[in-house]
Amino acid sequence: MSEILVNKLTGTSTAGSILVTGEGNSTTTNLQQGLAKAWCNLNGTGTIAIRDSLNIASATDNGLGHYTFNISNDMGNVNYAVTFGSSAANSVNDGGWLGIKHGTTNASGSFIVITDGRTVGEYDPFYTIVSVLGDLS
Repeated sequence: MSEILVNKLTGTSTAGSILVTGEGNSTTTNLQQGLAKAWCNLNGTGTIAIRDSLNIASATDNGLGHYTFNISNDMGNVNYAVTFGSSAANSVNDGGWLGIKHGTTNASGSFIVITDGRTVGEYDPFYTIVSVLGDLS
């Protein structure tokens, strides 16, 4: 088995673009495009607290089930993707879900999510997990 130790990878034709050959050896994937640019594990109950994160400066509690996540190093534009999930609203697994807050759009430095249970309405989940994909500025 071989081991490569490096501190920095740089593309030869474009410094910020490294292609990786896919599993079938017939297509390539851009390494930078496939990496999560930010993620967060948030405790949304009581006084909210970030358990762990990457490139998330802070989270703001905007009221029951409403959170703003502030990105440390801004995204390159507002067309990035946010994926997320939350724990159930109660012990009966209410089928909780998250969504981008109605009437708002992403900003390059922040995004808003809401949690809503099918039968209980908006609630503060114990776990809210978010991930951001896209281009950093």
